[in-house]
This record gives sequence, C-alpha cells and structure tokens, in this order.
Amino acid sequence: MARETLAILVGGGPAPGINGVIAAAAIEAFNCDLRAIGIYDGYRDLAAGGMPKTVELTFDHVSRIHTTGGSILRTSRTNPAKDEATLERCVAALDALGIRYLVCIGGDDTTYGAAKIAERTRSRIGVATVPKTIDNDLPLPDDAPTFGFETARSVGAGILETLMEDARTTTRWYIVICMGRKSGSLSLGMCSASGSTVAVLPEEFAQRTTLASVADTIVGSIVKQRSLGREYGVAVVAEGIAERIGDDVLSSAPNLGRDSFGNVPLADVPLGVILRDALRKRDHVRRSARSVDGSNPHEAGRRDDGSLSGRARLHGATGAVGFQRSGAGSPPCGADESGTRRVLRSIRIRRYVAPTIRRLMAEPSITSLTKKEARR
Repeated sequence: MARETLAILVGGGPAPGINGVIAAAAIEAFNCDLRAIGIYDGYRDLAAGGMPKTVELTFDHVSRIHTTGGSILRTSRTNPAKDEATLERCVAALDALGIRYLVCIGGDDTTYGAAKIAERTRSRIGVATVPKTIDNDLPLPDDAPTFGFETARSVGAGILETLMEDARTTTRWYIVICMGRKSGSLSLGMCSASGSTVAVLPEEFAQRTTLASVADTIVGSIVKQRSLGREYGVAVVAEGIAERIGDDVLSSAPNLGRDSFGNVPLADVPLGVILRDALRKRDHVRRSARSVDGSNPHEAGRRDDGSLSGRARLHGATGAVGFQRSGAGSPPCGADESGTRRVLRSIRIRRYVAPTIRRLMAEPSITSLTKKEARR
C-alpha cells in the first residue's frame, strides 16, 4: 500500500528558523510513515495552475538544515484565495500531486490562504499552519509558539543600542522605522530591550489620524528629554503608522499599488523622511532629527537564528552604525551563538511541530485563525 503524502510549503517573507520548521515537520512525517515532499515558492505555481516544482524530502536531506538560514523551499507572497478560479487551481494542483496533508509555514496571509484551501477541500486534504511572524501580528492564544519575532527583537535591540550611543555622542535624535503593519509589538519590544527613548505604535492612534498628531507625540518626548538635560534620543516608529496617517504619507510615494492580498507595500513609503521633515519644521527641533529605515524585510546572514527582518539604512548617521546591516562585508548577526543553543532551538521547534503533525493525522483539518476571525 502506497504511503500517504505530506507536503510542506513556505509563504510570506523570510524569517529566522524556517529550515528548522521544515526539518521538524518532515522528520515527524517520517515517524508517522508518511512520504514528505517540499513545494518550492509557496503558493505561486499552485495559484498559476501549473505543476509546481517539488523535492522529495529524506532524512539525510533535512537532518542538518536547521543550521542554515533562509528557506530551502524558497518562499513567495502569493494569495491562493485571490478569487474562486485561483483557489480552484490551487486545489486541483494539490490533488494532482496526491497530497493528503499540507503544512503551510507563514504569517497572517499564508494562514488565510491555508484556511481557504481547507474549507474548499472539506477535509479531503488535512491542513495545518505553523505561525511565522517577524512583527508578532498573529492573533494567537498567549501560549501559542511562533518563530521569527524573538530573533528580530533581539537583533533589532542591538542595532538600537548602537544608535542610542550615536545619538548621545552627536546630540541628535534618530527616527527608526520598524516593521509592523498591524502590530507595534516589534517596535515596542526592540525599544524596551534597548532602552530607546520612545516607541510610536499604530495601536495608540485612531484608525485615521494626522501627520501632525504623530509628530506631536515625538516632539513631546523630545521636550521631556530636554527638561531632563538630555538633548538626544531614538524614536522607534512602527511602519503601520503610515496607514493610519493615510494620504498625508501615502501620496508621497506615487504608483504604490497593492500586493495580491490588497496590502500597500509600506517598505516603499518614505515614512522616516516624512516624519523627519515634519519635526524639522518645529522651531524647538530644527535639524536634530535623523531618519533610519529598518522596515524593508529581508534576511541578513546565512543562519536561521541570525538576522533581523529589516535593514538599517541610515541617513546622516555616524560611523558606528553607518553600514547596511545585510550588505557585503557585514558580519552575520548572531555569529557568537554557540552550537548548543542552536540545538536547543531546534528541539523547541520540534516539540511544537511534532504534536501538530500527529494531530493533523487524527483530525481532518486544522487551521489557525482566519483574517475574519482576527478582526473579531
């Protein structure tokens, strides 16, 4: 009797730890006497109606990939539920591959697509999602594990500590734009861990606010610091503020368009420069504000536990941090982490993924919260 097939795919942006999750899911599939295959490039080829490129996963193939960065299956930002025709093509392609179980590694949008596939197949294909999030924007129970966020927070805090020293040395203020469309968790976590001056979060404003209101928040912090005798600081701003401000900011980046999930590409919005210029118009701020953009997500270094999903492009910064974090010649983040810690990290991932695979076999369909549920 032929073994049933479990497929693994990765959606959304890069995050530390993806390969560890792929390995854990594949190894547990082997333990359950399942065949495991990897689907390259997320939902992209499934949604196009073609036969996606796949790879047969073996123990020798996956047993050591947790020590490497990136994703051996690559990734893409494709919406499999963009319309009925796209969803039907995805399901037809999965059926053609003989998939019985599907493990989707990704964030909010990837989970939404997985939920739609599970709903359409009516348990014919068992679907599970492993939550991947850099900005911690998934509406999960408090004890639900995710991966990506803690590394981003830790490495981001290190960058902010260096910026704080630059700010103190030059008596300047830096505005750091941090990843976080719907949630300011990463900005808040980085700010708290590094001792930065203030975090400006989308959750603190109404759905529609003004550029002046956001600028006033930062100015208030500048004035308070001056009253304490400190002429410097770092303001960490979540990129989702751009959507709350709306036309005041989005109009500065023409032809933005939207991705397949309907999201504005906030990495293309010069929010830091806009806030910097707004602050410089205030008499008591003048030209002490500098802009730092860390919202463009990609992975630095080669290791699964060694990067912040973002890069620091500094405008006018001094030499201590005047480099692109993931550029040529920059050291891989987390390079001092011991092999023991990497092994423990892999064990933690497997402790979460293994029960998920076993539960997937026992129950026809498992999905995380959909966007509709998240809004509630």
